[in-house]
Amino acid sequence: MPAEPVVLTRYDILKGVRHGFTSRSGGVSPGACASLNMSFSREPSSANVKENYRRVSEAAGVDPGKMTRVPQLHTAHVLNVTQDMAGMGITAPFPEGMEQYGYDAMITNVPGIVLCTVHADCVPVLLYDSGAGAIGAVHSGWRGTARKISACAVSAMKHELGAEPARMKAVIGPSICAEHFETDSDVYDAMKESFGSAADEGELVYRANGKFHISVSGFVYRTLTEAGLRPENIYTDTRCTYECEDMFYSHRRDKGRTGAMAALIALE
Repeated sequence: MPAEPVVLTRYDILKGVRHGFTSRSGGVSPGACASLNMSFSREPSSANVKENYRRVSEAAGVDPGKMTRVPQLHTAHVLNVTQDMAGMGITAPFPEGMEQYGYDAMITNVPGIVLCTVHADCVPVLLYDSGAGAIGAVHSGWRGTARKISACAVSAMKHELGAEPARMKAVIGPSICAEHFETDSDVYDAMKESFGSAADEGELVYRANGKFHISVSGFVYRTLTEAGLRPENIYTDTRCTYECEDMFYSHRRDKGRTGAMAALIALE
């Protein structure tokens, strides 16, 4: 029986740059991680995950040896990925100390390097400034969102790569929606501290049955506009990873026993 194809979601707003968001189909991982798991920490076979990255590289038309990732620890740290870092975290090891320090955003202006982030409910963000020839990839869980990691990435692209926020295009990828992101007050308090009155009950936050429901992707959108991106240059994929079980992994829905998708972007 032929293997399922890798399904990559692409967006018109990022035309001119190779990019995509994976689904859960088209890979070789077994069990709870079946089948296109992109996270090395979620299954024992690194060979399976490397094969999944190879298949994604083929579908995306990128060099598998230049697919690059960082340890994601819900920080506000941004890494400028240089040529010598290509392949790090997938076909090459992390530099000493990186796994303890952690990054949740990468930027680069090096053609061919593929920035890859992994997600299983957290918000993926891809950034592109065609004028500066600069890209970014962000992993934004609720902690990173409260720390405004997307704004940190925009700022790094501006100051290190010459990008202009008003010129940047952004896609906010599929993530868990507010209906299914039910939390206690710690998450709300973090958003309130960072976003002030925007975190009051309303469009981004509501209460039900004594719990807070929070639109993390909505706060990411607000972060990007505060950082200087124009609303017309931001596209949000509103599909919920929790609800779309056939298409996406969900850490919360599957109680941690699941794989993860990847977001990727590369300059031609």
